Amino acid sequence: MLPRNTTKAEPFVMSYDPFRDQMRGVLPPSRELAVRRLRDLIRVSISDGTAEHAPGGALIDEHALMVTFDAPRDTVRHALSLLVEEGLIVRRRGIGTTAGDQYQFSALLPPTGQTLESHHHVGRLSPLLLHWGWMKAPDSVASRLDDVETGDDCLCVDYVLLRDDEPSSVITNYLRADEATRLSVADFQTDFYQLLETTGPVASHDVVLQAANADEQVAALLHILPGEAVLWFEQVLRNAAGEAIDFAVATFRRETRIEFQAIPRLDVTALLQPAPGSMHEEAKP
Repeated sequence: MLPRNTTKAEPFVMSYDPFRDQMRGVLPPSRELAVRRLRDLIRVSISDGTAEHAPGGALIDEHALMVTFDAPRDTVRHALSLLVEEGLIVRRRGIGTTAGDQYQFSALLPPTGQTLESHHHVGRLSPLLLHWGWMKAPDSVASRLDDVETGDDCLCVDYVLLRDDEPSSVITNYLRADEATRLSVADFQTDFYQLLETTGPVASHDVVLQAANADEQVAALLHILPGEAVLWFEQVLRNAAGEAIDFAVATFRRETRIEFQAIPRLDVTALLQPAPGSMHEEAKP
């Protein structure tokens, strides 16, 4: 029997957090997080072309990486093994570990009159034409071009972009008829931007990027294995009047990097401010 004026204590119930319990079996241990971070930093170093990790053959020194990143040897070796699996670095018996092939394109359009090759400095660029012909624009194309309705004629251009005679990407352009009727297949010798400039300046573009896997046809064209990681690229080109004149879909080999620079920050708060003299402005006390 409990003493008078004494209440029975509530039983202790352990709190249950389903999300935390679920993540406990998913989150990697701290050592694996350190390996992932080191892998990412080595990847950045290779892309930057720093002395000990330069693309094109410079040996990657494990000891130098240990000193540079203040990491133990087993962490460095594990990070390098991940990069080997990705194909970013190559281990050769009797030679050592070297950086694999990698090249970087700028997301900026080439200046007017300048070729894609001279703009990017990634080697000799040339198109290998696969198809040049007229087609009826499907909705997925017409919806991205100005003054084009579903079923309207557009020019379809399929080609492989070669870098030093090796395939780097497979590209399909859908060009609206106004510009396409002024083009000649014989003039497609350097790059599509140069070709399109014969109809007028290309002023801007919209870009969408997505990770993907190569199907059998793309793999054959890019000289890679089916299912290998690739970079999916969508682009809308606009003329000086801001009109969308061309829609392109491209698949790049996985060693391709596309760099975006000086992207301005959008001030959303300024856009939400009421205009002077508006009803909302007058309602303020």
